[in-house]
Amino acid sequence: MRFDELDLEDEILDGLEDMNFHEMTPVQEHTIPVILEGRDIIGCAQTGTGKTAAYTLPLLNKLLIEGNPDNVVKSLIIVPTRELAQQIDQQFQGFSYYAPLSTTVVYGGGDGKGWDIQKNGMLNGADVVIATPGRMIAHLQNSGVDLSHVEYLILDEADRMLDMGFSDDIMKIISYMPAERQTIMFSATLPPKIRELAKTILRNPAEVNIAISKPNEAIDQSAYICYERQKLGIIRELFAEPTDSKTIIFSSSKLKVKELAHTLKRMGLDVAAMHSDLEQAQREEVMLNFKNNKVKILVATDIVARGIDIEDIGLVLNYDVPHDPEDYIHRIGRTGRAGELGWAITFVTEQDVDEFYEIEKLMDKTADIYEAGDLHVGPNPPAVDPERDPAAFKVKKKTKRGKSKSKKKLEQARRDGKRNGDDYGDVAGRSNRGRDERHGDSERPSRPKRGGKTRVREGIQASQSEQLAPGTIVQFWDGDVSLVNKAIAKGYDVVNSNRFFTYVDYAYEVTPFEKAYSFDPIPEGLAEKDKKKILGLGCQMWGEYTPTLERIYYQTYPRIAAFAESGWTAPEKKSYPDFRKRLKKIEAIWKEKGYIKTQIGKY
Repeated sequence: MRFDELDLEDEILDGLEDMNFHEMTPVQEHTIPVILEGRDIIGCAQTGTGKTAAYTLPLLNKLLIEGNPDNVVKSLIIVPTRELAQQIDQQFQGFSYYAPLSTTVVYGGGDGKGWDIQKNGMLNGADVVIATPGRMIAHLQNSGVDLSHVEYLILDEADRMLDMGFSDDIMKIISYMPAERQTIMFSATLPPKIRELAKTILRNPAEVNIAISKPNEAIDQSAYICYERQKLGIIRELFAEPTDSKTIIFSSSKLKVKELAHTLKRMGLDVAAMHSDLEQAQREEVMLNFKNNKVKILVATDIVARGIDIEDIGLVLNYDVPHDPEDYIHRIGRTGRAGELGWAITFVTEQDVDEFYEIEKLMDKTADIYEAGDLHVGPNPPAVDPERDPAAFKVKKKTKRGKSKSKKKLEQARRDGKRNGDDYGDVAGRSNRGRDERHGDSERPSRPKRGGKTRVREGIQASQSEQLAPGTIVQFWDGDVSLVNKAIAKGYDVVNSNRFFTYVDYAYEVTPFEKAYSFDPIPEGLAEKDKKKILGLGCQMWGEYTPTLERIYYQTYPRIAAFAESGWTAPEKKSYPDFRKRLKKIEAIWKEKGYIKTQIGKY
């Protein structure tokens, strides 16, 4: 179905024509007419299906017809990340090029000027406000923003917002709105918590389900079964030859993103990191450079990369196996778009085998398995059953003895140790079921190659998973809210840390002293009821090479003071200038005791 078959205003059709939008996607075809009728909708659709246009076009059409004579906020779109907010705003600008409509984007980060622009935009009456939950709450509490005239509410990626702990914030924002409104909610999945939210905020909604349950067939999916210490060596081999295509590497936490990006840069790769500790201007610069091919490889987490919509991504590399199989679908769905072929690779360690099976079960197919041993990165990795059938197996949970079936197989293979004549037996590396028919008995699947001459630095040692006893206090090193939420959900108390700000090899010019003082042990997005589970913070100093004891003292003591104040000071009472004044007295004590003999630079 074509857009010009819809009852849309000429101004919008002209914008679509200029953007070369002609044929509707399935989600647009099923959704736009219903929204134009004025009905509430709960839609199940993933990134890349065209859902943004599915709700922006009918919304623009309504706003264009009705106008905004009272100069009030008429519509609100709530999204989980600032990147997605910016992306939606860009689409609005294109679609409404010929329409006199205004948008205001509301998200955290930046400076005081950004806050004032957002505030004034809403107070002056924006036709469309696109906002992240936390920042919207802040404006409602401090800026006098009026949402009592909102006629249209849209929740995009509602499942992600609930996973990030924004449920209470969403309900609080809605409490400022009139009950009589049109509400549209999109989610990649429809678990019970989403349906419960829908019952609360929607009125007799139509349901549109266009979710992509399986990856695009144009995506070539494979896996390297490896040890943690082998991952960097595999990357070295994969990027051993130049390439023009873009790559996204997904890692499990923002701290690991920082570490991995740093290591890959030292290997000579053209890499940028995307994480929440960057200032907004820096994040925008990273994305612009990636889009414009100034940076070939982007390292990111699921949460930060959620709103990234770039069509020419050739490879998605899962450095860590995602905990949720649905996240795997989201990740690899960023390649193989617009009719192009895509390539997805996942690194699977011994600890990840069960989760890898769960992903294959969701896809109802097995991935091609490559041997890390062929790449000369160490001994053969752990085993994956070459005859595995995703339709037959259930996800293996740990038994009371704490060993899954896959781990028992691995141990048996190591004990037998016959086939390869080494201590590891017949380990990884075999292609999936049906390999012999495709390749023959003596032929292994050829390994793929990717660009850039590099030198390897093997790092990041294998993590060990353990069964935690009741009452355990869990310590986090980077404050990843999704991991914190998982620990809290299991009944554990948490001590939160951020070791990026305590890396003693980084000068204060690289990691500003104020960053340490600004650290909040209660992560942004954590549900109010769970905040009491955060017992406090930790301050773990770490490094690789610091030349003198004096330098260590200089890098260590100021940061300790900053973290200490962050631990015992309420966020609303924190003042960095006042802290610097108090620090002068502490400096005198340090110098008296010989901890800081001379001032090496500034902090």
